[in-house]
Amino acid sequence: MTEVKEVAEGKKDVTIRGLDSELYRRASEIAKRMGVSVGEVFNEALRTFIAIVDGVTSAFEPIAQGIGGGISRVISRETVPIAGLDELEVNDRDFEELGKKVIFSDIGRLTLNVSKENFERYVVLIKECEEVVIPQTIPKLLVLSRARGVKRLVQMNR
Repeated sequence: MTEVKEVAEGKKDVTIRGLDSELYRRASEIAKRMGVSVGEVFNEALRTFIAIVDGVTSAFEPIAQGIGGGISRVISRETVPIAGLDELEVNDRDFEELGKKVIFSDIGRLTLNVSKENFERYVVLIKECEEVVIPQTIPKLLVLSRARGVKRLVQMNR
């Protein structure tokens, strides 16, 4: 059961029953370290969760149905997760041949030797990667707007 109270335009006070107390404690610690509110931490967590759910392919549909049958209706079958590699280099041809959006996660070093247009067209999310290497033609802030948990972002020298 969730209780909602309108606070300000675009913001709500929400009471969520059944929230794991350990998760809340950890989120609260993170908020204090970052100097932001717990609400801001939860907003970012929900944004990340929604981006992942929107990008999960049919291969993960049984897992999503296990979480809650309704989630499977929002799963994009046109997005491919690529995860669990030490190193990966992707170029424009790779994206064009696949022809689907991609979520990269848990990759040690991800090198995106791609055009800005293909980055915008195909990259949904870059999550939990040690290092992401991009060409100088892609703005760093564009990449960071689609990144979560990336430890290092490097632009290639020409």
